[in-house]
Amino acid sequence: MKENRIAVIKNDIVVNIIIASKEFAETLQEFTIDVTDIEVCIGYIYNSDDTFSPPNTLLTEAEILNKKIQEEREWVKSELEASDYMAPIKDHQYYYAYVVYRQALRDYLVAPEFPNGVRPVLDKTIKNSLTKYQFMSRFTALERITMEGAASQSPELADWITLFKLTEEINLGDPNTIGGVTMLETVGIIGVGRAAEILA
Repeated sequence: MKENRIAVIKNDIVVNIIIASKEFAETLQEFTIDVTDIEVCIGYIYNSDDTFSPPNTLLTEAEILNKKIQEEREWVKSELEASDYMAPIKDHQYYYAYVVYRQALRDYLVAPEFPNGVRPVLDKTIKNSLTKYQFMSRFTALERITMEGAASQSPELADWITLFKLTEEINLGDPNTIGGVTMLETVGIIGVGRAAEILA
C-alpha cells in the first residue's frame, strides 16, 4: 500500500504532516489532503481551491503544539459545560452515557497522546437500565437471602420487592430504585456504603 505525505488541516492551517496511506488518512477525524507532490510545511495556509500559501511568519512546531493544546482544552471545557445540566438528572435515559462521556473527556486531557489523540465521542447506546438478573447480581448471596427473609417482617420492603418483580428493567437512576436500595442500607440488610456501590 503506497504511503503519501498527508497534510492534517484545522481552521485552514496545516497542523501536521504525516506519512500514511490515503486509506488511513480517511479514517482520521481531522480534514486531510494528499500533499505528496506539493511543497507544504506545518503552518501553511490551506485555500479553498486546494492550494496552499505560506504564512507571513511560519509557526514553530512548539507554537503549533501550544495552539493545539489550547484548542483541545477549550473544546473539552465547552463539552463539559454543555453537559453540566445532566449531572443531577439521574433518571434521564442518557444519564450514564453522559457519566461515561464526561469521564472520558477528563481522561483525554491527561492521556499520553494529548492533544493529538482521538476525541471522545458520546455513546448513547449506553443504557441506565439493567436486567433483573444484572441488578440482583450486584448483591451478594447473603444480602439476597437476608432481603427475602426480611420482606416478611417489613411491609415497605415487601412492597418494594413486589414492584421490583413487576418491572421489566431496573433503572439505576429511578427514584424508586434509589429509595429501595437506600432503605436496604438504612435497615442493615446491606452494609454501610453498599447502596452507593450497587447504584454506581
